[in-house]
Order: sequence, then C-alpha cells, then structure tokens
Amino acid sequence: PNRVLSIDGHDKLSHFGFEIYGAIDAYSRYIVWCYVGISNRTAVSVNKQYLRLLRTTLHMPKLIHSDKGNFLNTISSIILEIVLLAESHLTLWRANRPDLPFQKAYSYGKSTKNQRIEAWWNILTEAQTQEWKTYFAKLELDGYFNGGETDKSCLQYLYMDLIRSHIYRFIEVHNSHPIRFQRNREHYLLTGQPFLMYYYPQSGKNYQEKVDEKVLEALEKKVENYNLDEYLPESIYLLYGRFLQEDGYPNIFAYSDPRHKDAYIYLRDRVSQYIADGGQVHLASRPAGAAEWIAAEWIAVHKTHKIEIHRGSLIG
Repeated sequence: PNRVLSIDGHDKLSHFGFEIYGAIDAYSRYIVWCYVGISNRTAVSVNKQYLRLLRTTLHMPKLIHSDKGNFLNTISSIILEIVLLAESHLTLWRANRPDLPFQKAYSYGKSTKNQRIEAWWNILTEAQTQEWKTYFAKLELDGYFNGGETDKSCLQYLYMDLIRSHIYRFIEVHNSHPIRFQRNREHYLLTGQPFLMYYYPQSGKNYQEKVDEKVLEALEKKVENYNLDEYLPESIYLLYGRFLQEDGYPNIFAYSDPRHKDAYIYLRDRVSQYIADGGQVHLASRPAGAAEWIAAEWIAVHKTHKIEIHRGSLIG
C-alpha cells in the first residue's frame, strides 16, 4: 500500500451541480478519499482535498498518478487541476528527501492508463451516480432544470447532503467488502478486504512516508480560506429553507420520501419569483484567480529539474 495513489474526477453529475473527486490506493483498492461538492476541477479544491487527507493520516504515498488535466492554448493559460496538489506532494517529499526528482513523486498520463480509479468510477456509477443522473435528466427533460446556476443551487439544497451520505456509505461498504479471487488475474490482483490490505498488509511493503507537520501547516495556510464542504452560502441556505417551510415542506428529505420532487419544483419556482421581484441570490463560487500563479509554479518546478514543459510535450 501507498506505493501509488491514483486520483481523478468523476463528472457523471457535474452538469447538475454535483462534482466528485477521489483517490484509490492502487495496491489494495482502498478508497482513500472521496470529495462530493461543487468544485472537482479547480486546483485549489483538489489541493485542499489532498492536504485534508494528510492532516488526518500524517503520512503520504510514495507516488501519485493522475490524468494530465485540462489545457488551454498556451503554457501561460494552463488550467490544470492537479498542479497545486503535485507541488504540495513534491514539497512534502523534499522536506524529507531534498534531491528527490519530480518524476519519482508524481506521474501523469491518459485517463485510460489510470485504470484503478477509472474502474472505481465504473463501480460507483453502477451503484450510485447513474440512478441520480437518470432522475436529474428526467427533471431536465420535463422542463424543470435549465442548466443554470439557480436551478443547480435548488438541486444542491435538496440533494447534496443526501448524495454525500449515499456515496460515503457505499465507500464504507466497498472498503470492507472482500475482493474475490479471479482466475488469470491473481498475479496482480490481490484478494481480501481493501481496508485490511491497506492498513494491515500481509505481504509487501507499506510505502507510506511520514509528513513534516510544519511544512504541511505552511501548505494548509495557502488554502485555509477555501471551504471544501460549503456548497451554498449560509444566507442562501437559510433563505431556501424558509421558502420550503412557507409551503409546509421539511428541510430534509429521505430519497424514499416522494415529496422531494415536488419540493424541488416548488423551490425552483419560488426562487425564480423571488429574483423576478428584485431579490438577490448570491451563490457560492469556486476558487478562482490561480491560473497565472499555477502556470508560474509549474514552469519553475520543471525548469529546476530540467523537464521540458512546452504544451506539445505535456499533451503528447
């Protein structure tokens, strides 16, 4: 365990305002973290997710593997969700081993090469997110969702906590379920419970490395003002709750309660009327403004280690 941590985003529900990002230990298939919120493609969010993990465990994996990320036209316009995470990981490793090359701490490539996390997303889709996507798509087909931020906020108010709880419970089941023997794959696919294989491996080396807590604290300060868990500002959360209470709806629904759909349609109409009457709805924003800083940091790291950084070499 902890030799390779495979990370990636899951965009099955992004169109409807629910963004997912996660990490899986390639050896044990243990889900190390899973984020469900409103920002799975911004560098600040992904970096803070990783730092939150390290604050909990106080150890880091040997290598992180991810997709290359998203690029625009020039190197100065790189919007790469993993750059800050990569820099944090390298900084922490170099606190212990100053001469460690970048490629020994981080690797990136096509999503088809990131098989562990891609396989996990397939499992999550079948068990959880496809059902939600089907439900939200039906709302859109029936004219109750237009893709705008206001409609997304109404969905988030009613369903974010519910989706989080469903996914987190499913992860608990996955991490404790036994992975069965598969013929012709036993030479590379271990069997057993992911939790036990991750924390108590019976064979092989645990590659975890203790983090320097002072360095970790300094990295955390860079993103301390971003709240990973917030998806609606408190004022909007209270406003939407008041709107539902005005019509006799509860603030929290179980998915088995059929009233949740009517509550969403009512809330959507009520918020639209509120805005039409001059009310203002200020929604939570994703962390922004890091593009130039990200590009500069990425260039500096690669120049230091004599790694070519032009766009063609990164994408090719």
